[in-house]
Amino acid sequence: MQKLLQATFLLVVTWCASLAGISNARASHFQGGQLTYEALGNNRYKVSLTVFRDCGGQAFSTINPVLNYRTTGCTEGADAPMTLVGRPEAGSPYCASTPGGPSQCGSGLLTNYERGVFEATVTLPPAPEWTLSVIGVVRPATANIVGSPNLYYEARLNNLLPQGQSIQNTSAQYQVLDIPIPFVCYKQERTVTFSATEPDGDSLVYSLAAPLVGCNDPATYKSYSSNGVPAIDLTPPGGAPCLAYIQDNQGTYSPTYPISSYNISGTCPLKTAVKAFNFNASLGTFTFTPASYNTTVNSPENKYIVVGQVTEYRRLVNPITKQKQYYKVGQVRRDMLLVVIDCNTNSQPGPPIGSGFVKSGVQIVNSRDSTFVTAYTCNYTEVRFRFSDPNPNDILTVTHPELDPSIPTLQKPTYLPADVATFELLGNGTRAPAGILRIQPDIAFLGKTYRIPIKIEDNACPNKGIQYRTIVLKIEKGNFARVVTSTANPEICAGTSLKLSAAPFRPDSTSGVPARYGYRWEAAPGLPTSQLESQDVTVTPLVTTRYKVRILGLDFRAGTCSDTASVLVRVQQAIRTTAATTSPLICAGTTATITANSTRPGGSAQETFSYQWAPANGLSSADLTKPTITVKPTTTTRYKLTITGSQATACRLDTTSVLVRVQQRIQPKLSVDHNELCAGNTTTISASAVRPEGSAQETFSYQWAAAGGLSSGDMTKATLTVRPTVTTRYKLTVTGSLATACTPDTTSVLIRVQQPIQAAVKASQPFVCSGSTATLTATATRPGGSPQETLSYQWAAAEGLSSADLTKPTITVRPRVTTRFKLTVTGSQATACGTDTTSVLVRVTVPVTPAFKADSVAAAGRSITQPPLTFTFTNLSKENDRQASTSTRYRWSFQRLLNSKGQPVTEAENFFSTSPTTATQKLDVAGVYRIRLRAGVSIGTGTPCEEAVAELNVRVPDSEMPNVFTPNGDGINDAFVLSTEALNSNIQIFNRWGRQVFSATSYRNDWSGDAQPAGVYYYVLTDVNGSTRKGWVELVR
Repeated sequence: MQKLLQATFLLVVTWCASLAGISNARASHFQGGQLTYEALGNNRYKVSLTVFRDCGGQAFSTINPVLNYRTTGCTEGADAPMTLVGRPEAGSPYCASTPGGPSQCGSGLLTNYERGVFEATVTLPPAPEWTLSVIGVVRPATANIVGSPNLYYEARLNNLLPQGQSIQNTSAQYQVLDIPIPFVCYKQERTVTFSATEPDGDSLVYSLAAPLVGCNDPATYKSYSSNGVPAIDLTPPGGAPCLAYIQDNQGTYSPTYPISSYNISGTCPLKTAVKAFNFNASLGTFTFTPASYNTTVNSPENKYIVVGQVTEYRRLVNPITKQKQYYKVGQVRRDMLLVVIDCNTNSQPGPPIGSGFVKSGVQIVNSRDSTFVTAYTCNYTEVRFRFSDPNPNDILTVTHPELDPSIPTLQKPTYLPADVATFELLGNGTRAPAGILRIQPDIAFLGKTYRIPIKIEDNACPNKGIQYRTIVLKIEKGNFARVVTSTANPEICAGTSLKLSAAPFRPDSTSGVPARYGYRWEAAPGLPTSQLESQDVTVTPLVTTRYKVRILGLDFRAGTCSDTASVLVRVQQAIRTTAATTSPLICAGTTATITANSTRPGGSAQETFSYQWAPANGLSSADLTKPTITVKPTTTTRYKLTITGSQATACRLDTTSVLVRVQQRIQPKLSVDHNELCAGNTTTISASAVRPEGSAQETFSYQWAAAGGLSSGDMTKATLTVRPTVTTRYKLTVTGSLATACTPDTTSVLIRVQQPIQAAVKASQPFVCSGSTATLTATATRPGGSPQETLSYQWAAAEGLSSADLTKPTITVRPRVTTRFKLTVTGSQATACGTDTTSVLVRVTVPVTPAFKADSVAAAGRSITQPPLTFTFTNLSKENDRQASTSTRYRWSFQRLLNSKGQPVTEAENFFSTSPTTATQKLDVAGVYRIRLRAGVSIGTGTPCEEAVAELNVRVPDSEMPNVFTPNGDGINDAFVLSTEALNSNIQIFNRWGRQVFSATSYRNDWSGDAQPAGVYYYVLTDVNGSTRKGWVELVR
């Protein structure tokens, strides 16, 4: 923008001074900003509120925004306080020499904006739509909105799609380079952008929306009209009068027409002004020319609110229809405040102008708000941009964000990958800076579009002139290759050669560096494989062939960039002759017919052909010039033919041949190990085959006819083992692997079979006791044998077998252990079968080894040294290999051997238990007892075998005869107890006066004194043997 000089400078100073008083008037106003969010994972989101405030108002540190988030439309949801992050940044709309500096911000300074960012992290589970909002303080009064309503920030998230798919989404991010509080010059065209980057790769739809004062509550737009004459004064200072007549000078502002702006056409003195606010929905920019300006300082009539809305759509597979479709996944809004100022004669910087060069291979369109460049894959090219200002002395500075950061972030996204292109500024900070866009995209970037945001500002004072432009680079597919032939008309005779050259017609160099190319010919008939990577090749096609080549740009990423070209080489065909026989393989001695036929593809219908056969075995000399011949070779023979066309061409002759193979019959041979064998035995049959004068590669297959003793798995084997049960003939068919007219050959072999002796032995008893006998009876026959044949028997010597019985068919054996008795039976007539053997097993029961142990306990209330004692006997016997059909029987007994004085006694043996585990017995009488355990094995239900016996002596102690007892009921010595041997004896008890007070014929130690008084008593005891003894005892009470 041109600097103001002389009187004009005084106007600017006055204007700047007036701006200094604006700050207090709008102390707490929010001027614009936006609400965006970032997905952190696990449904956690970081929500960012970017606020642009009036520098003259309260500081960011005193602002405490609260985020409200909800899934219920406008119904109140949850709140989260937001925290200021980082330091607020002031704008720099002024030149460096302006009093207060280019980025001044504070009370008493020039009006400016300050940018601050607040953040909050919240959890947003999947829902059809989340509404995020923050209500700011009141907006400033403006020309297009009624009143000064609150500034309502809003964003939306759709993380649950209609078919139930849950997603995560990071919202579109507005570019930091674009400031939503631009100063725009009255009657000068200006482009403002709210374009965004998309971290998730979603599709963005830009639109203009109404400012909101609350949820679903748009602000009310004002009406507009021109006062007085509906015209715009375009008269330049000191120039001829010029007006633009406004055709439609009244109406109501709207989202798509938020500021008075017109497109002007025609010529002075009277032009035509048509209402226009030019919105570019593909770039998110709008271009306009402010047509109204109020000279009052800080007039609300110079401020306009514009809202740029960005909606995200994601293309996903519909789980129901299985088709891809677009789903809305989010939406953000940016509130912008346009401030119209009077720039007088100063102009905004002009738009950049892009241009290419010869062979650049690009298309360039310079529009009013952008420069569109269409480049092609795999093409080296450059586009140059010129930056200028209508004020020729202004210094221009061009800035853009880092285009390809090493670590992209939301704040620093990738605008232009270096693999696609690079952008270099030259002469920045001069009157005519330039930019060079060096483009070399490979095929990986086909169909991609890249947007480079450009900010152009001059050094005018006090306000710098600023323009925003977007360079749009679109990558399309290109092809820059061709094939050059060595002749103008690439038509040759089949079999001759032609030179082909691959020629790229791209730039030979870019940025002074020679371009490098590689070549990949597609394999094709007549193209040597050694030349597939050469630029020049020599081909020798036999038929019309298209040769294809891929030319690789070696300065691109490997394997990503190539062009293709091809050329059709037409081939004139030689004579084509077919010669064939209906019998290419014959058996020796038979004939074959060979028929030849000739054509020339594309030749004249008048051309005739002559045939000449070379002499050969089986070919008659009379047939040497015939197209059809009959031959009778004796060996395999090739018949060669030369064909000559009647019309002279470069391809006049053709040759061909037919091979007639002659095969001899197969000669099979069989060999066998044994022609005679015993039934059930095996023999091996081996087959082999040869074909005289046959091919070494020929193999033979064997097929045996089904026969007894032949396994189905062996029917195709050359060598097999058979087990016939009767005399059998085995038949074989042999077939060669090579096709032949000779039939397969057959042969056979006869195997004679004799039946073996069939011997059997039966035992009278399968089990016997040790030492018992069993009768073995042998029988033997030979099926189909001679009635005169006799059979002899020979038993093998064995335990329990008498040597006198070794040759008898029926024998009696007496084994003591289980024994197998083996028999060999021999026939009187010599045969292939020889003898037969058999055997029988006689099982002998294994005796049990008895064993036991004894344990004893005393009677209740008595000592173990006093009778009676109860004994428990535990069976410890070992049953040795119990056999089936046998069982073991146990018997327990006791017998007293000695009395309590150690004297022998004669008493009967008493059996008291048959328990196989434990036995219990109470012994009342003192003495020594012999305890016996008998164990015997029974076979079935029969009488047990001889019992084995284990015995053990136990002792029962005697009790002493007391001379006093105390029947007081304490359980101790309450009765008069005699010796155990006196039990069951006759007793008489007398008092001291001789009167009998008790008697018993079988005393059981149970007299407790009855009702007798204490004192001495006398007894007379008569035992079972009649012996009498006397004594006394004292009863104590």
